[in-house]
Amino acid sequence: MDPVTHFCSGIVAKNFLTKKRGITTTLIFGLVSMSPDIDNFIGISGNPFLYLLHHRGFTHSFVGGFILAYILYIITKIIKYFDDNLLINFYILILIHILLDLFTNYGTQIFLPFSNSRVGLNAIFIIDPIYLVILIILYFTTKKRVFTISSFHPIFLTFILIFTYPVITLLIKTTYELKLKGNNPNTIVATAPFSPILWKIIEDKGDNYQMYLSYKPDEKLIYKKPDRKFYEILNRDENLKIFRWFLKYPYVNIKKDNNKTIYELADLRFEFPFRENPFVLKIIVENDNVSYLFRHYKKNL
Repeated sequence: MDPVTHFCSGIVAKNFLTKKRGITTTLIFGLVSMSPDIDNFIGISGNPFLYLLHHRGFTHSFVGGFILAYILYIITKIIKYFDDNLLINFYILILIHILLDLFTNYGTQIFLPFSNSRVGLNAIFIIDPIYLVILIILYFTTKKRVFTISSFHPIFLTFILIFTYPVITLLIKTTYELKLKGNNPNTIVATAPFSPILWKIIEDKGDNYQMYLSYKPDEKLIYKKPDRKFYEILNRDENLKIFRWFLKYPYVNIKKDNNKTIYELADLRFEFPFRENPFVLKIIVENDNVSYLFRHYKKNL
């Protein structure tokens, strides 16, 4: 999810998890909710493959999330901010962040350090204005109330209110996908801008993928899958292995430019007809030379 949505989820949770209502508390709870995205700083390494590997990595896992919560808890003690159940509340905020990211198409490595498998439910687009409006309404309608029925009740109610919309979108997606699988069992329903109203449909056709938007079922686009020989190139370099690990629905475009053959490798999760795919790896073959380019990073094999 985007940073604004994560911040809003935190300040909604604040209204249930603490009796404090000041601006300092609001800012702390909002910023803690955003804190797992501190892994974005891996971008300063200059290697975009490391960003793919580590963004939504350890700080987005159950174990790493608790360590992050404990570090933030120590920092709040140093700055002399005190509240009841602060460590537990910080971990709850971070769990909310992790689980919200789980609903997106990018996926989250929630089981690190035991497994680096990327789990994504592909039910909410990374920017969802409907959900953001719901969170803002929830914040203003609950900020003056204090929930003190029991220690369990506020936590339970927080998760219900924050995750009702994501769960509903997942149910809509699953129902729609099951319906389409009746005609083609290899059909995947994925998020698009303005999901859950609009969806992206991916059909596995063996050597190709066929993709279309739910409101334009007759405008189908064909995407070629990489062959085994192409994957052999990816296995020749550690960065390329990371990119292969990142892919879920890979496709490749092949272009000829004089003596060069340019392979553009990307993932249908991030493909939309009206915008450029943000994750495109270019592999350039010229005579006996092979190089690759991803964003600003270039290397010869």
